[in-house]
Amino acid sequence: MARHPRLLAAAALAMLAGACQTVATVDQPEGAVLALRGPIRARTVDQLTRLVPTTPPDGRLVIALASGGGDFMSALEIAHRLEAIPHSTAVVTRECDSACVVIFAAARERLVARDAVFAVHRPVCTTAGLLGLPCRVFWEPWARREFHARIARVAPRWADYLDAQDPPAFARSGAAAVRVTGSQLIRFDAAAPLTRDAMHLALDGWAGSP
Repeated sequence: MARHPRLLAAAALAMLAGACQTVATVDQPEGAVLALRGPIRARTVDQLTRLVPTTPPDGRLVIALASGGGDFMSALEIAHRLEAIPHSTAVVTRECDSACVVIFAAARERLVARDAVFAVHRPVCTTAGLLGLPCRVFWEPWARREFHARIARVAPRWADYLDAQDPPAFARSGAAAVRVTGSQLIRFDAAAPLTRDAMHLALDGWAGSP
């Protein structure tokens, strides 16, 4: 159990309400709460590395996400860090788009507000012209497969829904993304409803955890 569960819960709920900077943290000896807000960039990875050890002391991390997306590879690096944490929980109350979804899908538990919005589209190279040709020919197909596989592992019904759109989500870019709500993700078994009890459980330790 965390030593200060009420303090942690209050801090987490404050961050979820938007009272946070681009990256902020409340660290306790036996747990960590992190808020990631805004564009996902290489510096976001650097901030995360400084704020949170590779494995938190009790193997638990709660991360509140509010991002319109950003760099796919930076998000993937953060996802790999989350996957190495035994008890990670991602929380979304408003939006989680594009690269943010990569991080969301990496958490072992996911909590969402029912009116939160999630947007998915294909990863796109940013280098134009001939210099971007190898990226478009080789990297983009790999990144699409990687993104799709991560969503499919979390919830096959979510992946099926994205594939069933016309055009499919991973054939789209930018503002043409396919959007789903938190309520839909709950129905797809991709996440659980965000409640005060669920948040306390994430902060204090899941049932059956050491």
